[in-house]
Amino acid sequence: MTENYAEDNTTLRRISGTITTPHYLQSTYPPTPMTRYEDGTPRFNYMTEVVFTVTIPQSAADLSQPAPLVVLGHGFLGNGEGMVSGFRGWANDSGVATIGTDFKGWSSDGDFGAVTFGLMNVNYLQHQSERLQQSVINHLAMVTTIKGVCSDLPEFYHNGINLVDTTDIDYMGVSLGGIRGPSMLSLIPEIDRGVLWVAGSSFSFIAERSTQYTQFEELFSSPLAYESTMDRSILLALMQSMWDTTEPETYLPFIDGGMDGELHPYEILYVVSINDAQVTTLSADRASRTSEIPVLANSTYHPYGLDVTEAPVSGSAIVYFDGRFPEVPSGNIQGPMEYHSLAHNQVLGYDPAVDLATDFLLSGQITDTCSGECYFEGTW
Repeated sequence: MTENYAEDNTTLRRISGTITTPHYLQSTYPPTPMTRYEDGTPRFNYMTEVVFTVTIPQSAADLSQPAPLVVLGHGFLGNGEGMVSGFRGWANDSGVATIGTDFKGWSSDGDFGAVTFGLMNVNYLQHQSERLQQSVINHLAMVTTIKGVCSDLPEFYHNGINLVDTTDIDYMGVSLGGIRGPSMLSLIPEIDRGVLWVAGSSFSFIAERSTQYTQFEELFSSPLAYESTMDRSILLALMQSMWDTTEPETYLPFIDGGMDGELHPYEILYVVSINDAQVTTLSADRASRTSEIPVLANSTYHPYGLDVTEAPVSGSAIVYFDGRFPEVPSGNIQGPMEYHSLAHNQVLGYDPAVDLATDFLLSGQITDTCSGECYFEGTW
């Protein structure tokens, strides 16, 4: 436990600990496959400890008022601790406590090296997809534990008041965290509302169009790697079914009613940035059409086939912000690296977009925070 974490007066304390979670993989470190019975069914292997991080905002202590808890989902090759720590300013301004853990499979916990194995032998990528399945289990265990047996930890108290309100838990994910959101929301019944920043759907559709993919391309010059661009494209498409267990498109069709008590209904707000070079805007279009959510009228772009709705609205919607960044390629290739993080990151600092996300998490209402169409002045 660290009091006044980072000494910037935004955080009363940051708490780190572990959650005990059932483990279905052969190892805790990648690359590792899932343990299975002879018929292919995943088999429980052992219990393990997974690290989590919580921040309590200073604003909650100042008001002596419990802060609602938001699960944060980190970006590609990030981790839960970094995500929770990095969003402490937003958490303080919004009056929320935050919690996070790693998305094993695409985290900083050894996954970069493991992914490189997959670029030389795609069989290793199945290990990564199975790590992602384990990650959903880890998140489910974390949420269930923190809402249940660990909802009244002494570390949550300040001046006799428990400042972490676990009665209504929401979700906010950025980039990879946004992509992972629908599987989390569908499979974890304690979470029923989520903001998905700069996200989309379909791994094989996103990968080739992402500048994140560029960092691995130097490996393709190796005689051990798949040298042919065409071969790589075909392999990416063929392996899509490996990722489907945690893919948004598997869960988005059931956003409203759930499915047979196994998948749970939820509400989402997609916040998209036009000409995003990391997660293509086209993948957000796919996600919105798959879920059949409406697009807000004040969006700078209305995808084909979506109903257009005026704010305020309850339920789910997608909003496209435009910082007037350079256009990215329309084909299945990456944009230039000088545009790598521009549209993807700068929308996170645009106040109307932040206010839109915060209002939705706290009230369930999607409001008009743009005062007209959602353009902003990006820097490039």
